[in-house]
Amino acid sequence: LMEEKADRNAEIYRMRHVEDMTFTAIGERLGLSRERVRQVYERMKIQNEDSWFAEGDYTRRSCPNCDD
Repeated sequence: LMEEKADRNAEIYRMRHVEDMTFTAIGERLGLSRERVRQVYERMKIQNEDSWFAEGDYTRRSCPNCDD
């Protein structure tokens, strides 16, 4: 179950960050509310920014857990 949520969260981040989809469109595709998608995206964004800074990569713009 945790792995499924991790995959879903990474997919939410990818759809928003890479495909530039709206929170509403992502929610409709995944069966989640717009607000839940926004919450997950914000959490993933913070986690990814923390890992980029920890790695010294200050210019990275893509999702490190996504295939882009």
